Amino acid sequence: MDPVPARPSVRILLVEDDADFAEIVRRQLGAVAWADLSVEWAKTLGEALALLAGSSVDLVITDLGLPDSAGLATLERLAGATDRLIIVLTGMPDPRLPEEALARGAYDLVSKDRLDRAGLERLVRLAAMQANTFRALRDSEARFRSLTELTSDWYWEQDAQFRFTVLSGPGAAAMSRGGDPGVYLGKARWEIPDLEPAAGDWSAHRAQLERHEPFRDAQFRRRMADGSVRYMSVSGGPLHDRQGRFIGYRGGAQDITDRKRAEAALHLRNRALESSVNSVMITEQTRAGHAIVYVNPAFERVTGYAAAEVMGRDPRFLHGEDRDQPGVHELRAAVREEREATVLLRNYRKDGTVFWNELRVAPVRDDAGRVTHMVGVTTDVTDRIRYQEQIERQASYDSLTGLPNRNLLNDRAAQAVLQASRSGRALGVMFIDVDHLKRINDSLGHEMGDKVIAAVARRIADTLRAGDTVARLSGGEFVALLADLQRDDDASVVASKLMNAIGAPLRIEAHEFVLTASAGIAVHPKDGADAATLLRNADTALYRAKESGRACFRFFAPEMNERVVRFLALERDLRRALEERELTLHYQPIVRLGSGEAVGAEALLRWPRADGSVTGPAQFIPVAEESGLIVPIGRWVLAQAAHQAAEWNRGRRAPFVVSINLSTRQFRDPGLREAVQAATGGAGVDPSLLRLEITESAVMHNLEEGTRLLHELKDLGVKLSVDDFGTGYSSLGYLKSFPIDTLKIDRSFVRGLPGDRDSLAICRAVIALGRGMGAEVVAEGVETRAQARMLAAEGCELAQGYLFGKPAEPERIRPSRTARKPARGKET
Repeated sequence: MDPVPARPSVRILLVEDDADFAEIVRRQLGAVAWADLSVEWAKTLGEALALLAGSSVDLVITDLGLPDSAGLATLERLAGATDRLIIVLTGMPDPRLPEEALARGAYDLVSKDRLDRAGLERLVRLAAMQANTFRALRDSEARFRSLTELTSDWYWEQDAQFRFTVLSGPGAAAMSRGGDPGVYLGKARWEIPDLEPAAGDWSAHRAQLERHEPFRDAQFRRRMADGSVRYMSVSGGPLHDRQGRFIGYRGGAQDITDRKRAEAALHLRNRALESSVNSVMITEQTRAGHAIVYVNPAFERVTGYAAAEVMGRDPRFLHGEDRDQPGVHELRAAVREEREATVLLRNYRKDGTVFWNELRVAPVRDDAGRVTHMVGVTTDVTDRIRYQEQIERQASYDSLTGLPNRNLLNDRAAQAVLQASRSGRALGVMFIDVDHLKRINDSLGHEMGDKVIAAVARRIADTLRAGDTVARLSGGEFVALLADLQRDDDASVVASKLMNAIGAPLRIEAHEFVLTASAGIAVHPKDGADAATLLRNADTALYRAKESGRACFRFFAPEMNERVVRFLALERDLRRALEERELTLHYQPIVRLGSGEAVGAEALLRWPRADGSVTGPAQFIPVAEESGLIVPIGRWVLAQAAHQAAEWNRGRRAPFVVSINLSTRQFRDPGLREAVQAATGGAGVDPSLLRLEITESAVMHNLEEGTRLLHELKDLGVKLSVDDFGTGYSSLGYLKSFPIDTLKIDRSFVRGLPGDRDSLAICRAVIALGRGMGAEVVAEGVETRAQARMLAAEGCELAQGYLFGKPAEPERIRPSRTARKPARGKET
């Protein structure tokens, strides 16, 4: 026989203040025979809520009009106290009530006058079905929780505000700070002070919860009471009620502290291998020898072989054909004897290039003590080996050309003198200097200059005989040792060949050069018995060749030393003149062509000697440049000119600007900016009353640095002028980046006016360029009225020259008056 099914148990709460109606409902419910019914009666909302708080029910039948509550508010309170069926009894005819009641949690509305036994029995059956469903769900929840606790260290639940409502399981207490998980109930995760995400902040986790998404393996760390840190992995999913409304989360968690520590240790070991600058190789012992089983990225980077290309190969392939080197024999012995060793090896990369490495090998043994693997850690010492070789080479050879340098030259020159003394043959020492190399450096940059030097070095080396020596000293300066000359004049034959070789057209990239060189020759034994004397005298002869106009060679003559002595004497006197303030400044007026008014003056350096003679700038300026005296002289000029500008502009409304020439060396002086500031500050003069004149080549020597210096000077407030414009090698494209106030037309172009059409065209171009840049244009060297008229007609505003006044002492310059036009001025 089939077992008789048990009658369902249904608990009903009747909320009704009408005792008679309540009794009718209770009698009708009592007639239901197929279920065990228990009915509790509450006359007020307060009684109903108290009963719901004390026990659960399966069905709530309620009137909305109660002594202590009325209308939909009654329904809302009951719906908030239970998640079971709520049937509303109503006698109100309001047509909107059903929709609103259903929206607030009612399952159905039943009119009191239509409530009969059949209707009540239907409600009981529905409640019984829901009760069974809830019991099954509760059992399922219990099984889920048990399973979660078995597979996790603890189980947890959260409400709709993500606050913990349940924390249970064997690991919950152990993972709680203080051992009591109850302290976390009612708190969200981010409200627990000793808990934080293992990576990042709370924002990502909170956003995921607020989207009601499931999550897996969210990792957190908790600092325990003893200061230690433990890690947990948390997974969970959202919960919803029977209406599909989100009511919270539940899930499980695991203590993953040991796993995290193991991962960290493994990660650190892997990082140590992967990020090591040293290449690491592990080989496995095989019958045939050793096979590679692991290499790190540093190995790939150093050797050029990808890991996949070397797996299973014997590492001996790295030695190439060079397997007899001492390091290889020592390595083989260490592997054979199963011991550690450190060896120096010369290996080969995938592309065939050589690299040096210091290899340290060590055996790896298993539990039985047998060697199963060898670990090799390699330090790439290629740079160290090459550096040692480079140091040795740098001590003797020039890095740009590969020729012997001064050190090796001195050694070979001494040997050549000794050999010449023994053989009785003449020895020629030739100093060679490429002419005007500075122009290439200034216009095309030092990189191009270096390429030219290297090409010239090859031409010189190819021209000389195999037994001769050519060395590079610096820049474009070379020295050739010509051994075993039959007679002294043979050196001139070699010099002519060198001049022709250097002078042949030279094409580098998009540029073609036609170079010249100057040379000085000294011959052993007549010009010196030792190497030092020969080198010095050949250098003196080179200086004489340069004085003669360059592109030639000269033999040493004793009188050449007299010129050197005179140069040194002039340098000495110039230094003394600076110290004793013998130098002075004259000024040449700059006038406005339209009115003849003097609007400025150019400061020009003069040197009246104590003996009454005058040394001209053409004589002492080159000495000042070469000796470096031009820098302190230039600072003195700045200070003097600034004081003079202050004096001329005292009480004057229109500015009277003083122009000061800056040499190339002075422009490169690191202290120039401070010198200008000191000069203007010391004189108390507005910086705009000084105009610094700079040549194109001074700026183009290093375009980037020169442009920066111009802007720094401009920031001081001084005016800037490009002197001798049009005679340099600069590109007009660079001019727009210069903060220039004035362009000066070189006197060589003015001299041809008015008759020379080419000169006129150049002057017009400079004037138009200045106008387009918003810069003033000053014409230099104006000597005739015809020149002045033509320049004015072309739009040139300013000029200077003998027509308006020769350089004179400052007291003879009268800024307040117009410049006097000489009565004897030329018309042409």
